[in-house]
Amino acid sequence: MELLAERLNFDYTLSLVADGKYGIVDEETGTGTGMIGELLRCEADIAAAALTRSSARQKYVYFTTPFMEVGLSLFASKASAEPYSIWSFLDPFEMETWGVIVAAWIVFSGLLLIVHRISPYGKCCEDTHDVTPYTYSLYNSFWFFYTSFMQQGPEGIVFASGRLLLVPWFFFCLVITATYTANLAAFMTLQTFSSGIQSVDDLAAQTEVIYGTVHDTSVVQFLEHSPVETYHDMYEFMVNTEGAMVDSSKEGIDRVNNGSNYIFIWDDASLKYAASQQPCHGQVIGNVFSVSGYALAMSQDMSDIVDISQEILELRDEGKIDDLADTWLSGGSCGDGSLSLGDVASADRVSVNQMVGVFIILASTIGLSFVTALVERLVWYYKLKKAAADEKKVNVSNGVTLVDKQKERSMLSNTGTSGIEISEEEAAWV
Repeated sequence: MELLAERLNFDYTLSLVADGKYGIVDEETGTGTGMIGELLRCEADIAAAALTRSSARQKYVYFTTPFMEVGLSLFASKASAEPYSIWSFLDPFEMETWGVIVAAWIVFSGLLLIVHRISPYGKCCEDTHDVTPYTYSLYNSFWFFYTSFMQQGPEGIVFASGRLLLVPWFFFCLVITATYTANLAAFMTLQTFSSGIQSVDDLAAQTEVIYGTVHDTSVVQFLEHSPVETYHDMYEFMVNTEGAMVDSSKEGIDRVNNGSNYIFIWDDASLKYAASQQPCHGQVIGNVFSVSGYALAMSQDMSDIVDISQEILELRDEGKIDDLADTWLSGGSCGDGSLSLGDVASADRVSVNQMVGVFIILASTIGLSFVTALVERLVWYYKLKKAAADEKKVNVSNGVTLVDKQKERSMLSNTGTSGIEISEEEAAWV
């Protein structure tokens, strides 16, 4: 208004509207509320605010050229964001998908073992003509496919039938790994609303989360008279749901910032400004819909509508209005607070809480490996003792004892003659 007053050389006095509303007109009575009502009653000459230009209002008052393009957006509470699970790294795939992957691992492991048995080149020593026992076990097959799936470069399979079997498996690993990586980035960084609402269609399709706007505003009129069924359904929900409507935009924004399970529908410029300010509890979700513009409203008795509209156009062309918007609407401590579809770059960083499951698996696997090592040690010791006991039984049955062998060795050593030597197992037993 100050720039327009300087260019057109007029004086003005600012006053707040009595009821604090932007205003609408009752088509049956022709009376209006808020700023629109004051213009109709000639109590004011110009309404200067975040007033959207609509066909319903323009029937009764004049509007200048819009000085800012705006639309409607959804304002939701960050406090309602879905809490992350310690197993968040499993979220990119459903449990059925993980089950299919494990099943494929088991099937391919078994198939490779069968092919290894059938092929004459699948023995442990392919470069010799000796017929050697098969050393490739099911355990080795499982380990081979696990390491290849984890891209750790397992030992190569040199026979042709085995390589042919690996072709589809490697392709399977490539697709699964690429898909998992892409989805993991989105799941771990993109903060979404708890009910999965990211658009107007999502909002209209559910009834668990209450949503609304300021009653007796152009937003209500737009939703009520819109030919789009989705918007009309939203209007029916709001008028029939207790607590959906609020008395002012401040009340709706405060309700969201307080962590309520509520979504406020309002002009995106006002919502982005609110999201950028403390306490930083709100965020703008989805894309802008019902694009319109902020404009000055004037009573129909005003004859300067053309001159003011021309000056607004010149101010826009000179970038003066953009400078004002950057000065007053940007630079908040919380950023712009927007969260649009696919906006991964502006999402929160991955926290330690989201990766706890990975560290649990890491720690449990380390513990399991040590337990396995102890079991292997006990089994090895048991086999060693059993072998020594079996050999003792054989010697006793043949009439020879370890003591006799030691005496004989002692006698031979005294004469300088080499004789019977005691094995390490026998020495250990003694």
